[in-house]
Amino acid sequence: MEYLLNHLEQLRSRTPQSEPRLWECVNNTWPKMTKYYQLTDKSHQIYAAATFLNPTQRRDFFDNAWGDKLQPWIEAMLANCKDIWEQDYAHLAPHKKLKKRDAFEEWLYRRKEEDTAMDEFRRYSTAGSAIPAPERFDPIDWWSQADVEEAFPTLQRWARLSSNILRMRASL
Repeated sequence: MEYLLNHLEQLRSRTPQSEPRLWECVNNTWPKMTKYYQLTDKSHQIYAAATFLNPTQRRDFFDNAWGDKLQPWIEAMLANCKDIWEQDYAHLAPHKKLKKRDAFEEWLYRRKEEDTAMDEFRRYSTAGSAIPAPERFDPIDWWSQADVEEAFPTLQRWARLSSNILRMRASL
């Protein structure tokens, strides 16, 4: 959506008024784009999740596309993604069986275990963590890799379930 709006803004600034038909066409697209942009506001969770779960975009997309002027929206998008993940997926994190610990070891490692599930979301959503996109990149294949599943097990479930839903919708 941001690409289309940016392209339209550039067209608007480059289209000479001496070309009345072209000028009118470009200007008449604004109401339609505004309508669709407002519709994305009603389903921003889907938009945010789809963008966030693309490993070449993550948080970086929002930081780059929206910058400082829309920072509160960036935080809202991330908060929505985090809420969905915490509510529907975080509890699915695999628990590694640990050897029995003595009282000192329990005390020593207490915070690390509490933060493990949260670390998955934080590691993935850190600004600057998006991977460089090669010429051809398939996010679904990326999420299917064993090392990705090990690093982000619950996010991987979310991404794979979301991609299946999107595929079903596209085929309807």
